[in-house]
Amino acid sequence: MSLYGNSNMATAYGGTDAPRVYEPQLVGGKYAMWSAKGITTIGTINAKTLYEPGRLKCTIEEINLYRWDVLGISESHWVGEGEMMSEGIKIIYSGRRDNQHKEGLALLLGKMAQSAYKEHKTVNSRIISVTFQGHHRDSNIIQIYAPDSSHEDEDVEEFYENLEEEIRCTKDGDVVMVIGDFNSKIGRDNSGFEDIMGRFGVGDRSERGERMLEFCQRNQLSVTNTYFYHREQHRYTWTHPNGIHKNCIDYILINKRWRTSVRGTKVMRGADFNSDHELLLSNIQIKFKIIGREKQQTARYNLEKLKNNDVKENFKI
Repeated sequence: MSLYGNSNMATAYGGTDAPRVYEPQLVGGKYAMWSAKGITTIGTINAKTLYEPGRLKCTIEEINLYRWDVLGISESHWVGEGEMMSEGIKIIYSGRRDNQHKEGLALLLGKMAQSAYKEHKTVNSRIISVTFQGHHRDSNIIQIYAPDSSHEDEDVEEFYENLEEEIRCTKDGDVVMVIGDFNSKIGRDNSGFEDIMGRFGVGDRSERGERMLEFCQRNQLSVTNTYFYHREQHRYTWTHPNGIHKNCIDYILINKRWRTSVRGTKVMRGADFNSDHELLLSNIQIKFKIIGREKQQTARYNLEKLKNNDVKENFKI
């Protein structure tokens, strides 16, 4: 099955050949999440709910039409925290602890991701993280659901403080990805944020979009959505209930060190999750810097100088 299921968009971002399916490598008794030899696909979607009967089954059926390894879900509406298996997929979830079916997150792990899984942390109903074994570096995928416009600015600040604390817990040099619904519009103008934002955003920036970009800049996280040219219909992640207004409020971030490893990030409008949000997928092919050995210079002697009697005399034993 191609990366894009049965769609006609089966080519790799920026290329004409279909991406190779990742062949996992065994590292320290676990399969590595990342490799320079293949592509890993990370996705995120605000599914609006998994609490309704049959919604989880439909979600799994829909995502299985695509090539994927990890899928983050916002607004699962599940309560409590835990993990379970469903149709061969490992699901880690974190919801509210007061039995209110609001907010909530889930991370779905495909077979390769299950093999590379090391540990997870359920911070609260808005932040959950999973650590995976890598070939040279481990990776941390943090799924989030930021407070929407109905919440006070204090709630937003608390959310970002908790998120930054989670990022500080990761190891230096590891791959860090933050994915999910940020409920923020960063717009298309990247002035002042060129180091972490590309030229292909959409719409105008909101105040909370400014706050999100400041967070990204402080934590050296690149907004991968904005680095790849696509038609605007493949950049919008959310549609207003009126069906007219659209914008991008879901993002896949990666630390700047690994940004060039992102082959592409794109909205898959053909996916049907019965939501006002669209499926967002990102292809990752980790590029490791090769450090070559310095060549030792072999000393060369000018034997012609030995024809000079004074030089010849100096080299006599």
